[in-house]
Amino acid sequence: ILEYCRKRFVGCSGQAIKIVGGLLCEVETEDIEKMIICKRRDRVEQAESMMKLANIDMEISKENNLTNNFSDWYKNKTYLDILSQQTLQGLLVDNLPNRHHVPAIEIYFEDILEDPEKEIESLVHFLELGDVDTSEAINNVDKR
Repeated sequence: ILEYCRKRFVGCSGQAIKIVGGLLCEVETEDIEKMIICKRRDRVEQAESMMKLANIDMEISKENNLTNNFSDWYKNKTYLDILSQQTLQGLLVDNLPNRHHVPAIEIYFEDILEDPEKEIESLVHFLELGDVDTSEAINNVDKR
């Protein structure tokens, strides 16, 4: 997976790339222009949510006889295992901007649900996008 990511990200300057968890370790910090760090305020709820998603993914993979690297890691794990992993990855992510002088913004899932316009506008400002129409992004927020 890591070798695929390295090859895939070549020539992506100026583009947004979503990097989850431990894969951030494989990115050259000088290649990071800005970071949007997405979090949830309740880490236990986040771990439980990831466990639910992984269980659905594992069920779909099993029904279709697929191998899935994402869900395979979650086999026989509890939400506490996931919480521990997320905590370690969070330390890496939280410390990277200061250690390597990378501009970063933290965005919380709950804040996006509460006031999507404010949070999306803060992202537009952080990314220096100028005057852009954010209505589609705001309308895309599903508060369920």
